[in-house]
Amino acid sequence: MADTGILGVRAEIEAEIAGLTVCEQLRRTAEDHPDAPAYSDPAEGEGGPP
Repeated sequence: MADTGILGVRAEIEAEIAGLTVCEQLRRTAEDHPDAPAYSDPAEGEGGPP
């Protein structure tokens, strides 16, 4: 069973991004944090999937 705190945070995130496409959310992230990657996927062997 999921923790209620986690479910609350998930609900907040979902409300914030409701109606946005993945591309729109990536653009927003890039604009808000220009020095950080808008998306990062760990390489194999660095905590990512095998």
